[in-house]
Amino acid sequence: MRLSIDFLGTSVGVALLLASLGLLACEPGARLRDSGLSPIVDAGATEAGGDAAAPDAAAALDALISPDGWRPDTAGAPDTAGAPDTGAATDAGAPDAAAVSLCMPANNLIPYGSLDDGMAGDAPAGWEVRAPGQPQACAGSAPATGHVYASPPAPGCAGGAITIDANESWDCYAVQKASDYNTIEGGATYRIRTVARASDNRGFDTAYFVLGVQWIDASDAFFGDEKNPPPVPATATDFDWKVIEWDLVAPANARRILVWLTGHYPGMVEYDHVSVVRR
Repeated sequence: MRLSIDFLGTSVGVALLLASLGLLACEPGARLRDSGLSPIVDAGATEAGGDAAAPDAAAALDALISPDGWRPDTAGAPDTAGAPDTGAATDAGAPDAAAVSLCMPANNLIPYGSLDDGMAGDAPAGWEVRAPGQPQACAGSAPATGHVYASPPAPGCAGGAITIDANESWDCYAVQKASDYNTIEGGATYRIRTVARASDNRGFDTAYFVLGVQWIDASDAFFGDEKNPPPVPATATDFDWKVIEWDLVAPANARRILVWLTGHYPGMVEYDHVSVVRR
């Protein structure tokens, strides 16, 4: 709203900022930043004269903040832009996720869990084929050397890894390793962990199963059947190197633990650093 006053022959335009007095409604194109605050006129809004309205201080501040300057799901996360690549994996779904090493944790209870010693016959050194006769049963899809073989280690880690390749065969090949006697205490919590990379599974949800666990009692009897948690979504069965881990409470009669690795179907899984660590 403008009033024109003739004073000494000169027309003076006086702009009355009635909005600051609460006497005017919002102009078209205005928006409220917060309930109860004054409207902020968008930069594209124009006054009656046709000139673009200048943004106020709050709008100017908006222009200085990038769209990524604040996100509800990562508020408080440290700025990692420009940080060097450490060869570590992170959980992208967790806010403030710290870098997770792909290499062997301390106090591992599984002998030969590093998988650094390569192959010894049909299984990794120190391990064994889970079911006798598997190499022969799978010979139609590939020889034993095509189902389980040594491969390069996970990024940032020394030694080696192994690959189990299903070669389009269902449950064709698995290897296993048990902890030493009396290494497990009933009622204690243990973290089961491996580092893995999977490929050629083409979204088959059954391929999520790569690491299994059984308990062993004082008489060397096996019991229980635990598997790694499935991914979300269930079809995310091809992935780059990452940590797969979960916690289990040992049954009262458990004295040892057995871990087994399987390229379930249809593709391949690379493994490094299989471990069981007491929490």
